Order: sequence, then structure tokens, then C-alpha cells
Amino acid sequence: MRAFVLTNGRARPNRDILNAVETLVEAHHEVTATGAGPEHRAALALCAQGALSLIEVAAHLDLPVTVTRILLTDLVDTGDLRVIPMAQLPDRKKLEDILDGLRRLKA
Repeated sequence: MRAFVLTNGRARPNRDILNAVETLVEAHHEVTATGAGPEHRAALALCAQGALSLIEVAAHLDLPVTVTRILLTDLVDTGDLRVIPMAQLPDRKKLEDILDGLRRLKA
């Protein structure tokens, strides 16, 4: 299916809330997605399993990032998804320490 069909002819989202491909989104506990198309519902089902980045959702759906950005922004606008602020993510040092520990376990 052509990208302009999936996005109702839009080349950009209504607002810029998912600028970075690593931006995380997650589904709210009770989601409705009323009136959403199949791609919206597929994205919502993925995000209902846990927080995913924009690029991960695009890969799972096999859609271009620009199209996925529009679809996810639509779901944020309807209240079905929420953007996880970067401040809630673990700091880089902590993640590197965890990765180093996992590498030591593997060795």
C-alpha cells in the first residue's frame, strides 16, 4: 500500500513530538483506537506489549520511519499512546555498567 494512503495524504505529522528515532512510546492501559486503520491498530498492539522506540515500531511494521512517525503521532493525539520523556530513561553510565556486567557474565 502506498505511504500517502496510510497517512491520509500527509507528508508530516500534525505536530513534532517524535523527532528522534529513539523516542519511546507506550500504550496506555486501556486503549480504544476507535476509527483507527489496521496500521494504527498494529502499532498500538506492539506498544501495548511494552515501550518501543519509533525506529523499532517502524521495523516491526516494515514501514518507513516517516510514515510510522505520522501513525504514532496520530495515536498520541487520540490518547492511545504516550511519549516517554527522556528524563525517565536510565542514564547512559548505568546502561554501560549493565552492559559491561552482561559481557563479563558471557565470558
